[in-house]
Amino acid sequence: MSFGRQVKALMRKNCILKRRQKCGTLGEFLTPFLFCLILCLLASSGAFRDLSSEPQIRNFLIILVQVQVILIFITGCRFVLSQPVVDKETKMRETLRILSMKTSAYGLSFFFTQAIFAVITSVLISITFLILGFFSN
Repeated sequence: MSFGRQVKALMRKNCILKRRQKCGTLGEFLTPFLFCLILCLLASSGAFRDLSSEPQIRNFLIILVQVQVILIFITGCRFVLSQPVVDKETKMRETLRILSMKTSAYGLSFFFTQAIFAVITSVLISITFLILGFFSN
């Protein structure tokens, strides 16, 4: 089996596992999305309009956006850190080794799966920011 087919098969396995863990996958999407929604609602309500010229408030808003980026990263790390443990308990890696799967394909499959989910989450958050007018002057 070629390297590309191995990565594709392992990505499919990861997506099936994400579908089985509906609560965890939903949490990966909703945690950053809800935080974004709260930030947008605060900004659209005018809570920061009068204070946006002050450096402390501007720094606070910058910190909130940085926390948002960290939340997107952390929710993805949950799957990447917990799934190898599950694979070890079920002896999945040993089975894959018997089938001559490469270790690099195993690692890249997690990277690509999480990259796809991070892009989807980022697009949802960007659309929410645009709809609620967070980027308007």
